[in-house]
Amino acid sequence: MAGARECDRCGALLPSPDLAGFASCPSCGALARIDPADLARPTSTSTPTSTSTPAQAQARPGPGRAAGRRGRGGAAAVLGSVGCLSLLVLTAVGLVVAVLVLRTDGGPLDPDPPSSLYPSGPTFALPAEAGVPGDVVVLATDNSGGESRRVLARVALGAGGGEERWRSEALPADVYAAPMALDGDHLFAGLGDEVWALSARTGEVRWRATVPDRVTVNCPDCFSVVAGTLVVRTDDAHLTAFAASSSEPRWSRRLVSASGDASVVGDRLVVVDEEEEVGRVQAATVDPRTGRTIQAARPACPSSEVLPFEVVPAAGDDVHAVPGTGDAVARFGFGYGCVVRWELDTGTVRWTAESRVGAAFTDGEPVVTATELIFPTNEDTLVLVDLATGRSTELPPVPDRTATPRQVVDGVLLADTTTTRGSERAGLAAWDLTTGVQLWAVALPGGAEPVDQGPGATSSTTLTEGRPRTLLVTAGSTPELLTFDGGRREVRTQALDPATGELGDARVRPLPTRHRSGTPSLAVADVEPRSLLVTVGGLVARIPLDADEAVTRFPGD
Repeated sequence: MAGARECDRCGALLPSPDLAGFASCPSCGALARIDPADLARPTSTSTPTSTSTPAQAQARPGPGRAAGRRGRGGAAAVLGSVGCLSLLVLTAVGLVVAVLVLRTDGGPLDPDPPSSLYPSGPTFALPAEAGVPGDVVVLATDNSGGESRRVLARVALGAGGGEERWRSEALPADVYAAPMALDGDHLFAGLGDEVWALSARTGEVRWRATVPDRVTVNCPDCFSVVAGTLVVRTDDAHLTAFAASSSEPRWSRRLVSASGDASVVGDRLVVVDEEEEVGRVQAATVDPRTGRTIQAARPACPSSEVLPFEVVPAAGDDVHAVPGTGDAVARFGFGYGCVVRWELDTGTVRWTAESRVGAAFTDGEPVVTATELIFPTNEDTLVLVDLATGRSTELPPVPDRTATPRQVVDGVLLADTTTTRGSERAGLAAWDLTTGVQLWAVALPGGAEPVDQGPGATSSTTLTEGRPRTLLVTAGSTPELLTFDGGRREVRTQALDPATGELGDARVRPLPTRHRSGTPSLAVADVEPRSLLVTVGGLVARIPLDADEAVTRFPGD
């Protein structure tokens, strides 16, 4: 990025560079190299002139006169020499102090940073081994050799800063998102309009393939391995499938609707798209190895006393697995709602649940357990569907608040809430799913707001001073509320009692960042069984949910 004065990630104005020519963005922490020519600004176009007259020049004592008679001019000369020496000493001391300060920060202005890699994008967790959390592969900026390039890097997270296993060759220059998937030792990455297959063990690029358009990054199943086959959706609504052994596609499929999409349902692929020449939407179970349609279901709720017209899905509506079965469930509809459960291999509909909800369903993932489906509506209510019978119930709304379901703990539904009147304030609420009774509703402490929880490839949150962010996660059966405070540079962990909404004592740890100044951004990569994987402040970190355990990170201090 030679010659640039603005951050190529967020557009913020970059500060002056260090002695090596690097500057850190004060907003997002990205590293940039600045060409010294961009900093050259002449202070005057006139030619400097001497202020001494010829007579004064002749009157200055020469070396012999200065040694024999110490007049006013000689004293000034001596003092001037001392002043220059003092200035040099002070300048040297200042540089030493500055270097020491920068070294304690470990930031990009450090002339000898702990690593030339700056994690700046999606992070992919590799499988755990023997119960120990595994390595991660991260999209990073590599600033070695005085250049800046995008790479993928496999790193091990450790208490002392972890270890770099490998870094890939340079990626295409315009890559800022990299959805990844794994099949054995084959690591797949979506890089713009290319798909790369790398060795997860060594980082060697085994093959590259070009796809019709950029890989879609804003959905969870658009880049997934299903039954040993990588299925890729591109922005022009094409599906392309690859085996790990070859860059030649196994099959490709142009979706009829530009909104058509595929969902991974267990070990099956379900394509929700319009039928050719018919226009009606179907949910087709597709063999991921061949692209052949095994069974096409047409979920719908027929018109009835509740519904004045048939309610059918739209192209691209999500399909979810019913845990422990070979069934799928989908919710859809505008104006009126419909939920359908059917058998994937035969298309047999088990039940339909109609709803007189007066608005479209909201976007976002519902909560699906082995026994229930919970989702929000635009009428600020939550709908609970019994997956065994299809019986649906609207849970009592929280007055003047919307609710987004997050998780079920011991029969209690926990949800994020947001006020709908006055200033926007975030909170939490809970319902007993056995009785449908609302148990409690509270505001988040300190005016905090929830972390943005979009797809990991693109979602990040700026930790602005005075606006802490929270994330509700479950460790076993105990919910934990993690609060990320960018101003205080700390992470607070508090146990949440699902029956009462009471928070336990805060356990405080330093926020793992690479820089002491600027505004860090936070991206949640994965919620693991006992920890949280994040990229924050120029590094990647694993934060244990048990606040007594140490945070592991890469790179180190």
